[in-house]
Amino acid sequence: MKAKTLSAALGILAGVSVGQFWLVPDVWVLVYLFVVATFAGVALFKFKKEWSTIAWLFFIFLIIGNWRLAAMRNDNQLNFWLDKSVSFEGYIVNDSYLGATDTNAIIKLNLLESLVADGKIITKLPTQNYQYGDSLNVLCKLSWPENTGYAAYLKRLGVGAVCNDPYIEKLGENKGSFIQKSLINLKHTFISRIKRVIPAPASGLLSGLLLGDKTSLSDRTLNSFNNTGLTHIIALSGFNITIIIGALLLLLGWLPLVFRYIVAATVVLAFVLLTGAEPSVVRAAIMAGFIMLAMLSGRINDVAVSLGLTAAIMTLFNPEILFGDAGFQLSFIATLGIIYLSPVLEITFRKIPQQISTYLIPTLAAIIAVTPIIAINFDRVSLIAPISNLLVLPVIPGTMLIGFIALILSWVNIYIAQAIGLIAWIFLKWILWVAEMFGGFSFLSISVDWFNLFFAILYYVIVTIFIWRKYVQENQLASSNMDSSIDNS
Repeated sequence: MKAKTLSAALGILAGVSVGQFWLVPDVWVLVYLFVVATFAGVALFKFKKEWSTIAWLFFIFLIIGNWRLAAMRNDNQLNFWLDKSVSFEGYIVNDSYLGATDTNAIIKLNLLESLVADGKIITKLPTQNYQYGDSLNVLCKLSWPENTGYAAYLKRLGVGAVCNDPYIEKLGENKGSFIQKSLINLKHTFISRIKRVIPAPASGLLSGLLLGDKTSLSDRTLNSFNNTGLTHIIALSGFNITIIIGALLLLLGWLPLVFRYIVAATVVLAFVLLTGAEPSVVRAAIMAGFIMLAMLSGRINDVAVSLGLTAAIMTLFNPEILFGDAGFQLSFIATLGIIYLSPVLEITFRKIPQQISTYLIPTLAAIIAVTPIIAINFDRVSLIAPISNLLVLPVIPGTMLIGFIALILSWVNIYIAQAIGLIAWIFLKWILWVAEMFGGFSFLSISVDWFNLFFAILYYVIVTIFIWRKYVQENQLASSNMDSSIDNS
C-alpha cells in the first residue's frame, strides 16, 4: 500500500514537471490518454505483479497532474488583455503596507473594462498608504514578465498580469477576509512592539526571526545574510521552520514524546498566526510538521510516504508551487535531507562529540539537500554556510523564545519586557556579528548562474548513490559483527 501511495504521489509531481514542457492540449487528448491507460492497466494486471499496479498508478496520476496544470493555466482570463491599456476595479489581497518606497500589491479583480472579471493583477503602489482590503480603481497597461523565474513566482500566486505605470484611485476599505485582515494588523502591532522592547538593528532581526519581516534590516545586513547562507532564518521558509523544530525537539529530549509533539506543534501554529497566516508560511508549516513525525515516531518510511502524499496534494491544489515556490521546494527537500541524510552523517561523524553533532548533523543534512534548490532559485551558493549556520543555529530557538516572551510581556510591563529583551539582544547581536564577520568574505559566495535542472538531477543522483553506499556498508559491517559474535560464542 505504501509503494502504491508513493507511486500515485510521484505521478502527480511528474505530471506537473512534464507540464513545464508539454501540456494536455484539450479534453479529447485527455480522454485518449485515459483510454490507453485503462487498456494498459488491464494488460498489466494479468501479470499479477505489484510492480504492474505501481506502474499503472504512476501513469494515471501523471496524466491527472499534467491535466490539472493545463486546466489552471487555461483558466487565466487575462491573456486577452495583455499589452493593452485597461481600467479595472478590485481590492488588495496581500500585505502591501510593509516595504520601502515602492510596494507590490496584488489586486483581486471585480471589474475589468466594466465587465465582471476574475483573476489577480500585480502592481507597484507609489506610497505605503495602502493596505489589505483597500478597494481601488486602476488604469494601466498590462504585460507579462520575460523573466521566467519571476513569471513562475507570479503564476504560483495566481497572478495573471503585471500592471505598469498605474493611475490609482482609492474607492474604499475593508474588503476581503476579516480574519486575514485581523492577522495582518496583529503582525504590524507585533513589529511595533518589538521595536519598543529591543533597539535596532537587533529589533529588525527579531522581526525577521519571528515574523519573516525584513524591511527593518539594512541592505548591507541582508547582503551579509545572503553571502553567509543565513537568509533562511529571516525568511520563515520551510527550511527555517524545519531546522528550528528539529533543534527544539532535540533540546526537549528530556520530555515525554507527547509533550514534545505538543510544544513543537504549538510553535508551528504560533509561526502561522504571527506571520498573518500567509499561504507560503502555511505550506511551510505543513511540510515542516512531518519532520516532527519523523523524529518522534522514528517511522521514517511512513513519514516519507506521508511527505510525498502531502506534497502531491498541495501541488494538485496549486500546481504552480512545484516550480514557482522556492519556500515549498526548500521545505520538501530540507525535510527529506534531514530524514535520509542525517543517519548517514551520524555514521560519518560518529567520533564528534554529541554536543556538536546534535546541531551539526541536521544542519549539514539540510544544507546538502537544498544546495541545488538555492543555486537554481538564487544563482548563488555560499561556501561558508555550514560554518555560519553551525555558529548561529544553536542560539536561534532560545533567541526566538526569549524574544517572544519579551514581546508578550511588553503589554504587561514595558520595563520588565526590556530587561528580558536584553538577553535576546545579546544573542541577536551575536547572529548579526557572525553574518557581518563572514559576510565580508564575499569571495566565499560564488555565482552559479550556469547551474540548471540537469546539474541538479546529477547532484541528487550522486547524493543518492552516496546514501545507498553508506547504508550498504553499515549493514555489511553490522552483519559481519553479528557473524563474528556467533562464531565466538
